[in-house]
Amino acid sequence: MKKHLLITFALLCCSSVFLYGQKASYRYDAAGNRTERVIVLTKSARIAGETPSQPEPVEDILQKHKIKIYPNPTQGALSVSIQGAHDIPNGNILITNAGGNLIVQKKINSTLIRFNLDSHPPGLYLMKISIDGEFTSWKIIRE
Repeated sequence: MKKHLLITFALLCCSSVFLYGQKASYRYDAAGNRTERVIVLTKSARIAGETPSQPEPVEDILQKHKIKIYPNPTQGALSVSIQGAHDIPNGNILITNAGGNLIVQKKINSTLIRFNLDSHPPGLYLMKISIDGEFTSWKIIRE
């Protein structure tokens, strides 16, 4: 009986991984410690029979500024939208590769900042957004 319950549980867990995608949102305190993590399961478009569309922008709030990053994963073009960016006296965005080497750095001076990662190989990158001493970091996947 226990063996059947274990097998049933394993099948349910595996099917949820294939049927649903995960979207995570994080919040950080002033010291940079993660204070909240929210995971939302969304039904996969492929399983539902729908045409896959662009992934929804991932959102976060830092220093009362709403930040959107899209698309992630990216083929090379990456956009960061920051609400109220003109009110930020001290802010920048850094992107490093998995080895920690700086790829690109830009000052936040407009509401839409675009990055071109076409010349960089596919892989995992880290984006760090800093606004007035507070920061948030994101994993960026370059396909």
